[in-house]
Amino acid sequence: MSDDKTKGLYGKFRIERVDGSSAPGGKHEGCDYFVLDLTHDPVASAALRAYADACRAEYPLLAADLDAKLPGVSEVPTSDTERTDTMWATMEPDVYGGDTHDQIVPRWRIYADGDKDADHETGPLELLPSRFPPGTKVTVEEPVCPDCGALREPHWQDNEQTYGGPCDCGFDWDGWVLDQFS
Repeated sequence: MSDDKTKGLYGKFRIERVDGSSAPGGKHEGCDYFVLDLTHDPVASAALRAYADACRAEYPLLAADLDAKLPGVSEVPTSDTERTDTMWATMEPDVYGGDTHDQIVPRWRIYADGDKDADHETGPLELLPSRFPPGTKVTVEEPVCPDCGALREPHWQDNEQTYGGPCDCGFDWDGWVLDQFS
């Protein structure tokens, strides 16, 4: 057996695509591939994590499948562990914001179980891991367009991400915000 620590990158595997596209004349004939050994290679998980993070925006299902292969990720308790809601936050914009009280200004409204003050307004939402026990799960739910089901897409204005304007289908998101939060 050779010592791989004395070699760089070299051909160690023969890879064939199951869809046949790596065969002569196929779209993937001669493509370069890199194989990760998640069972024995101690650095393979870091490479897989980087790939999952890099593809997450465009291929979220692939990223989720890769996350499930990572050590520790699939070991986090899931639906078989009972959980209870102890705190939550809603992005409830101040629809009377700004100097003229006619601007929609983003803000979080935070609620916590057992909190005597009922709720708090805040700027950035910050979750310090040291404040939660292992197995805590954070879920973010975003509203979808009631007409077409699409997520609301952000727009950039003066180097800031905003959510003004209608949906691509024409749904009036600003009207919805005013109806929900005024």
